[in-house]
Amino acid sequence: MMRKILLFINFFITVIITAQNLSNNENYTYSRIYLEPVTVSQSNAKQIQSVNYFDGLGRTKQSVAIKGSPNGKDLIIHSEYDNNGRQTKSYLPLPLDTQNGAYQINISSGEINSYYGVPNAYSEILLEKSPLQRIEKSASPGTDWQIDGNHTKKNEYRTNAENAVKRYRASTTWNPATQLNDISLDIAPDDSYTTNGFYNINTLFRYISIDEDGNQIETYTNSSKQKILVRQINKKTNGITENLDTYYVYDTYGNLSFIIPPKAAVTSLVPAILDNLCYQYKYDKYNRLVEKKLPGAGWIYIVYDKQDRPILVQDANLRTTNNNFQNKGWIFTKYDKFGRTVYSGFFSNTSTRIQMQTDVNNMSVNILNNESYSTTPFSQNGIDVYYSKTAFPTGSMTILNVNYFDTYPANAPVQPPQIKNQTTLPSSPTNYTSNGISSVRSTKSLPTASYVKNVENDSWSSTFIWYDNLGRVIGSNNKNHLGGFTNIESLLDFSGKTIETNTNHSKNTSNIEFNVKDRYVYNDHGFIAQHYQKINSNPEELLTDYSYNDLGQIINKKVGNNLQNINYQYNIRGWLTGINSDKITNLGNTLFAYKIKYNSVEGVESPNNYDSNLKVKPKYNGGISETDWKTAAGSNEPLRRYGYVYDGADRVRAGLFQIDTNPYSKEYSEIIDYDLNGNISSLHRTGSMVNSVAEVMDDLTYSYDGNKLSYIKESGSGNALSGYPLGIGQGQTINYDANGNMVSHLDKGIISISYNFLNLPVSIKNTSNSEVKFIYTSTGAKARKIDNNEITDYLGNFQYTVSNGVQTSFVLINEEGYFDFVNNRYVYQYKDHLGNIRISYTRNQNGVANILEENNYYTFGLKHSGYNTGDLTNNKYKHLYNGKELLSNGNLDYGWRHYMPDLGRWGNMDQFSEAYHSTSPYAYVLNNPSNMFDPDGRLTQAQIDYIWNNSGQGYTSWTFNPDGSPRVKSFSYMDSSMVQSIISSIYAAASNSGGGGGGGGGFGGGFGGGGGGFGGGFGGGFGGDFGGGTSSFGSYTAIRFWSSDITQNSYRIGDEIYTDADFGVMNEIRIYAQNFLNNTQSTINNGLNWIQTNPREFTGIAGTIEGFSRLASWGLKNWNASSSITKSRIFAETISTRLPASAKVLGVSSKGLNILGKAVGTVGLLNTAYQWQQGNISDARAIADGIAGVVGFMGPWGAGISLVYFGGMAVAETYFNDGKPLF
Repeated sequence: MMRKILLFINFFITVIITAQNLSNNENYTYSRIYLEPVTVSQSNAKQIQSVNYFDGLGRTKQSVAIKGSPNGKDLIIHSEYDNNGRQTKSYLPLPLDTQNGAYQINISSGEINSYYGVPNAYSEILLEKSPLQRIEKSASPGTDWQIDGNHTKKNEYRTNAENAVKRYRASTTWNPATQLNDISLDIAPDDSYTTNGFYNINTLFRYISIDEDGNQIETYTNSSKQKILVRQINKKTNGITENLDTYYVYDTYGNLSFIIPPKAAVTSLVPAILDNLCYQYKYDKYNRLVEKKLPGAGWIYIVYDKQDRPILVQDANLRTTNNNFQNKGWIFTKYDKFGRTVYSGFFSNTSTRIQMQTDVNNMSVNILNNESYSTTPFSQNGIDVYYSKTAFPTGSMTILNVNYFDTYPANAPVQPPQIKNQTTLPSSPTNYTSNGISSVRSTKSLPTASYVKNVENDSWSSTFIWYDNLGRVIGSNNKNHLGGFTNIESLLDFSGKTIETNTNHSKNTSNIEFNVKDRYVYNDHGFIAQHYQKINSNPEELLTDYSYNDLGQIINKKVGNNLQNINYQYNIRGWLTGINSDKITNLGNTLFAYKIKYNSVEGVESPNNYDSNLKVKPKYNGGISETDWKTAAGSNEPLRRYGYVYDGADRVRAGLFQIDTNPYSKEYSEIIDYDLNGNISSLHRTGSMVNSVAEVMDDLTYSYDGNKLSYIKESGSGNALSGYPLGIGQGQTINYDANGNMVSHLDKGIISISYNFLNLPVSIKNTSNSEVKFIYTSTGAKARKIDNNEITDYLGNFQYTVSNGVQTSFVLINEEGYFDFVNNRYVYQYKDHLGNIRISYTRNQNGVANILEENNYYTFGLKHSGYNTGDLTNNKYKHLYNGKELLSNGNLDYGWRHYMPDLGRWGNMDQFSEAYHSTSPYAYVLNNPSNMFDPDGRLTQAQIDYIWNNSGQGYTSWTFNPDGSPRVKSFSYMDSSMVQSIISSIYAAASNSGGGGGGGGGFGGGFGGGGGGFGGGFGGGFGGDFGGGTSSFGSYTAIRFWSSDITQNSYRIGDEIYTDADFGVMNEIRIYAQNFLNNTQSTINNGLNWIQTNPREFTGIAGTIEGFSRLASWGLKNWNASSSITKSRIFAETISTRLPASAKVLGVSSKGLNILGKAVGTVGLLNTAYQWQQGNISDARAIADGIAGVVGFMGPWGAGISLVYFGGMAVAETYFNDGKPLF
């Protein structure tokens, strides 16, 4: 036993080194991560150091990131415990002048509070007074969020009331013809749990969650922990309260079969309601989901192989010829023996699901249905495929993409032996020796190449990845569908950070080659300091120069060789509160100033009397109450402001515009109302002043069939400035296909829209006989747009536009804007917290910043008209709201869906709608556009952050379970630096993925709370309110591939390399520094802490376990004896049906339990002696516990006495003496 403990301690303490000033009179663990190569311990080498100090029970007293601040200070986290030994307060980090890791003895809560200027620089929880110790209340740092204040999060734990929850029943009937369980839905009949269709009182658990603004959500679960109902209490602005109920119904086997959203929960569930509003699921005899139906769309069918992998998927459009293949069929996916997707495509076949499943079940050859790599290829759709072609299906295929792992295919380009003096990793095993240690390395287990076909033609793109001998990506060879290329080579430092990247690019074989060199400079603590870029023979441009505060937050950014000097401000929660907000009253040379307010309001509470109930109030749950901005687009520009009004479901009810010179002007305002599913039911929108009165642009009423918008009715007059092009009266009917995609919108002149199998529009025809066409890769990336005589090609971060044969636009996108090749200039952009492009500017001939375009937006994204400036030479690159491309029909292209800002909703269903059961699949960002944004048309940034923070390290492909939880489809471990070399290609996405500010909405520059998109920053390491990143103490450890608010490129790169073709699948690369040791340490700390603070409870538990274990041991030992008790027929038959164990197994179990009982009993006795010596228990209690513990060793009768004593004592003290000792 002692040997195991010593081995664990040796494993637990990763590095035991005496640093220069570590406090040797304290217990500590010290870790050092070198950022440059060393062979012996070197204190002067670049490194990341941290030390954790512990008390005598192993509880953390103080954590120190040595020189962890960007400015070289120590960052210290103070830990303290209440009288019961519980850590109920979590303090924010305190920056102090470095002591090289020494224990800071004078740290106190007062000093930390003083640094932050608040009485509570910590988050705090209040636990209920019960053995469960559940959280009743939680508070956040900041005066307004104190535990005794009115703006805390509250939890209540109750049971259901009478007639409060409907009880639905899903009846299951086996259908031999379709080999699945048919499900019918009705109200449950009366029984012991049900009366009049409602759950009886106290039969469900009821968990109530109330946020800082008083918004309430109730979750009801049954005894099987199945979620039955989620009820959101929507207190409307007029004071009326309504319940937004989402019900979950399970079949006989516990499978989720129906989800009933709020709009359906208040009606009779006739088939039409089920089909239009509800989620429906059917399972086969193996409980595999084989059919599902999303509200308003047709059924989706799934076929599995014998390894339970989905290999065929068919939606409603694929069951017809109304798709881009013009044939009925299925999307197939083929795997290798490791479960990795090797290629996928379209399988032309008219068979039903059960016929397909039967064919797969009856396979007699390759019954495991695995593909294997082959040196002999087969040719398909203009490409050689180096796989065996033995998995189902083997014919009638249109291959859409191919992935290679472990080795490079025979048609791969010649692998460079070195990239920037870094040896590339070969696919054949090769011996390497480093520091005298030999190892064999190769690309085995790594992705090596990917081929992606265009959906609309047989043009292919390809990507080959080159690694260094540590398995880190250092280069890629990319061929585009036009025949051109983009080759990337990167230089990594010892720690894996990208030092420089060279990108060589050509549009096609006839175009000239362009060279882009990106260079990155980091400070001594791993924070990015500067990003330089050089294009062809142009002088090198300093794109960005960053400055940080002691907490790792970016506080200043100099853009374009100091063309603009941008300051950032935050509150104590780490939320972004301003961009140049310190200059909003006097801009000087600043072009744009922006202020975000959460828990304060500076403008007029009721600036618009259209509805007297609409009042702008402070928000405390992270929602934004007001935004102010001022620009230098004209002389004496006024300060403009939006005040936001929300309902109890946190949906925006109004975005009310104000101007400092006339706050009651009522211009540029939107007032919205919703149905129970969050579909907009009415929208009132005003424009600019006309004859001193704000003109009503739109007064719209929406009519629906389920969630699908049927038509619009305009109650106002309509005018030339109208956001929605409809005069007074009812508009034309809007039509949809079987997948729920909008196929016509005559009010906007759209007579037809056709879609490919990814539900992406490939043709939009207008009444003016014009047509816009799109070409996509099979992974969903937009490759080309043809808008009449204008052609735009999207090739990574390069974007070309040719009009009537003349190149009118050619740009290279970067994190601060883009380079305009046509005019040979950098164009920089100011973005707000949502990534909206507000100001585009460049350097004029005098070296001064010159505004090219100003854009301001309504709450739901429509651009203001009447005062924004524009530049005709800048009108070809139109990425505006959320950084998305504005199309000629006024819609915004998010990548996977087109958004209609004039109507505030999508034209297509969300393919990830199962993440938002209570909200319409057509609703935009949960109807909270002031706080949230959608990176690609499928998920809000908040949902992506949740999945990101709960995913494993490596490459993860995931979709959603029916209950809305993410489901990992495949996972493979990746080294923490595998994707570093393509950072220049994903830089824009990384730096524009959501930060900590805005209550869930990311900040366009990615700086929200501690390093943001750069994966660095101490704030990410501490998490909480100072950044949500996963980086630790400034190390570069995290990259997301799939979020971008500027371009689809980063997502495209991720998919082309690592795609997993399937409906509703998102792919991610997650790389982070796992700290198993810290997790283990935390668990041990908690355990030791509990023992110290609960001595009586521990002794009682130990005694109870001892007694029970030894009694169970005796019982199992005698199970086969001829005892009248153990052989009684009733007892034996009852137990043996549940415990089919042999005498040998029972004997082994008996010995094991006997040993367990003795071991636990011994530990309990030792703890009793220790706690008595420490004065934690009385003399009488120590004697009694000791006698009972010793008696427990004296055979079965002694074990019984011990069990009764300790178990009875625990029950009596816990439930009948308020947890206090009896003596």
